[in-house]
Amino acid sequence: MVQLLNSTVVGGVGVDTGAGAGLADGNDTAAFVNDTVGSLGLSMGIGNDVATISSVRAGAGGIAVAMGDGDDILTVAASQAAAIAFDGGVGTNDRLIRGGNTFGATAIANWEQLIGS
Repeated sequence: MVQLLNSTVVGGVGVDTGAGAGLADGNDTAAFVNDTVGSLGLSMGIGNDVATISSVRAGAGGIAVAMGDGDDILTVAASQAAAIAFDGGVGTNDRLIRGGNTFGATAIANWEQLIGS
């Protein structure tokens, strides 16, 4: 499990929970809650992964999430970013849940279920 809670990071935050980070791919979880960052990048790798982004304020670098292979869930709520890119990956039942966000440029791909706006 990866967590960043109630933090301010002037630069970017990048997290890779897949094998590229020297960890075994699996059913990973990540949570970013009440954070201010220059940018946020998240790559979840293989497995049925779950990520939550709640009350995150990202600067010009925006937020980019790649969920990878597996049936994944990404929940994004009450967050702000100049740009976002959310990719559900290769799974057959990926779910993106979102609400109360303010985003500039938006790129959303490879989600079988889109809930909210």
